[in-house]
Amino acid sequence: MTAFYEIMTARLGISTTRVASITAHKLTFVDCYGLYIDPATHTPPVVASMNAIYDIFHPEMLALKQQLKADMDITLTMEDYASLFIHQDVDKRSKVPAPKFAPLNQIIKQNRLVTTVFTSNPIAPHETEKFKPVDVALIGRKMIIVEADEAIPAQEKFLPLDPIGAVVYEIVFQLEEIGKVAYLITWYLSPTGESGPVSDPIKINII
Repeated sequence: MTAFYEIMTARLGISTTRVASITAHKLTFVDCYGLYIDPATHTPPVVASMNAIYDIFHPEMLALKQQLKADMDITLTMEDYASLFIHQDVDKRSKVPAPKFAPLNQIIKQNRLVTTVFTSNPIAPHETEKFKPVDVALIGRKMIIVEADEAIPAQEKFLPLDPIGAVVYEIVFQLEEIGKVAYLITWYLSPTGESGPVSDPIKINII
C-alpha cells in the first residue's frame, strides 16, 4: 500500500485526500467481498453492503483511470498500468467477427448458493483450455430463474448478466432462490462487440 500511495501522490500528482478516499474504499470493498463470496455469510445485508461500496469504489477508480489516461503531462509506465489496473489501449480494428460457433457450458462445482461454471471452447483440441478463443474479448450471458416444476422459458425472456472475461466464474444466488432452477445461456463477443451464436441452455439446480 505504501508503494501504491507513493506512485499516486508523488509522480502522478493525485491529491492525498483522493488517495486516502480510494484506500479506505478499497479496504471496505475487500472486506465486504470476502463476506459476499462466502455462502455462509452471503446474506441480504451483505449483498446490500456490497452493492453500496461497489457503487462508490468502482466509479471513483474509473474516474481516476480516465483522468490519468487523459492527462497529457503524465506518461504512464507499465508499472502504473499494472499497479492501478488501467487498461492499456491498443490500435482499434474496424470490425472483428466473433467465432461462428457457440461456447459450451459445464457446471464444475456447486456449493450452497454458489455454482461454478466453465464456459469452454467446444472445438477440438481446445475443449479443456482455460482461456478464450482467438478474437474473443468477452462472454455474453443471460439467465432466468424459475420454479423447479416450470418448463424452460423462451430465450427472449432471459435476463442479461454482465459480460465476463473469465471462462471459469461463479454465479451467486439468493437464499430465497434455493430449490428453484436457473437456466444459463452464453455467447462469444469479439473486441468490437460482434456476437456469435448462442449456446444451448444449461440447467442449474439451486442448492
